[in-house]
Amino acid sequence: MAAAKYRELNRGETTFSCSLTGDVSLVSGVCVEVDAEDFGKFSGKYFIDGSTHTVSDGYTTDLTMHRVEEG
Repeated sequence: MAAAKYRELNRGETTFSCSLTGDVSLVSGVCVEVDAEDFGKFSGKYFIDGSTHTVSDGYTTDLTMHRVEEG
């Protein structure tokens, strides 16, 4: 129970937003791994809270995510 409470309290402590080349698999409710090499201490597992897919001069996906606290 303590571990669950810890995760609940820390939810949203680290958030991340980005825009990238479109990918239909990146939707709300999916977890993704952010690469350690490129993002240093911000690397890890993130839960996608929201995604917007846009087709205009190409296909892009905008994401808002929060870090999944392991433990």
